[in-house]
Amino acid sequence: MTPDSSRTKARQRIRVAVDAFKGIPPEKAYVTLGIGGGFALDEFISCDGSRHTMNRAFLNVLAHYLGNLDAFQGCLMDAGATGLHIFVEADPARACKTACRLLEGVSNLPVEREAFERARETAIERFARYYKDESFRAHYHAFEKLHYNKRFSLSSLAHDVKGITFEEFSSLLGMLLEPGNLCMHILGSIDYEQLRALDTALSNEVGHRPSIQWVASPRDPYLCQDAHVVIRGRTELCVTVIALLTDCLEATAAEKRLLVDLLASAPGLPACVVEADALDAGLIFEQQRPKPVKSQLAFPGPDTFEAARGAVLARYASMAKNDPRAYGALATDAILSGFTVSDYLESVSACSFSDFEQVRMKLDPFLREFQVVVERVSGHGRVVS
Repeated sequence: MTPDSSRTKARQRIRVAVDAFKGIPPEKAYVTLGIGGGFALDEFISCDGSRHTMNRAFLNVLAHYLGNLDAFQGCLMDAGATGLHIFVEADPARACKTACRLLEGVSNLPVEREAFERARETAIERFARYYKDESFRAHYHAFEKLHYNKRFSLSSLAHDVKGITFEEFSSLLGMLLEPGNLCMHILGSIDYEQLRALDTALSNEVGHRPSIQWVASPRDPYLCQDAHVVIRGRTELCVTVIALLTDCLEATAAEKRLLVDLLASAPGLPACVVEADALDAGLIFEQQRPKPVKSQLAFPGPDTFEAARGAVLARYASMAKNDPRAYGALATDAILSGFTVSDYLESVSACSFSDFEQVRMKLDPFLREFQVVVERVSGHGRVVS
């Protein structure tokens, strides 16, 4: 999510990607609108070149704000670490019209104080309720290590949820709902005429304006060490983050994703969530009891590379078929990070062990393990180190 500085001067339009996988019913299509930002990012350079601080709760409040509007009824929204994902199932024959409807909704968004206050109160109430859940706190404490370079902390998110004002919200709306900070992904079989109509609509209605540039100051990766945190609560749970770190400033989001995808394909490894952008990358495991994970991880060798590569491709195909919402979120995050999932999968399909080794040697990565353990005790939870 850290584009080259020259992109702030480039004229951009909304980026659109379409994927079709075998196994997706022909009568179904899925549309995801992505808005760059998220709870892990806190600085950006706007279209006029000025630098601004991001309220980490902005997209969370925006999701509740949009959810009260007619244009977004039936949509599922998720304010993730690096973007807001607005997902809806559509008739394939009307998928592009659905995409245009979502874009028109954010392009012509009414900005009303009363609607903001309702959305803000909902965000505060839900955050307070989620915060009582040890699983929620465990995952967000783990995110502090996963989003190491973004300097995310759960306390900063809690502060921003309570502190966002209408003036700040409306200002961020004006700066962040820009074509260069929006993208669209469609999953399903869409005919050429629909795509041409969508392309014309984007050219006529949206036009070209400068992009947003998300920025951060990467931290020294060697200062990040293995760590463990205990939360006392009423359940037993362990959330483990394996952070992939590198001091290569030229590493791309696609290169980091390739490395963590191959790590996640190690035989016998528990199920995990793969995260990667231009700043941070890693794996998230959820287990009932703490068990070391890093010791089980290794990059594939020449004899195991083909199997690992095949497992990566199979995992994406399974996600598209069985969890299109998660696939749409991943696809829009990828677009906002500078690549498309379809291009990435093509490169994985053509990737040789020698190609992989070149990427690995360029990044020269190392792994850190961070575990948040929830211990069952009586009474309310509290964090101890």
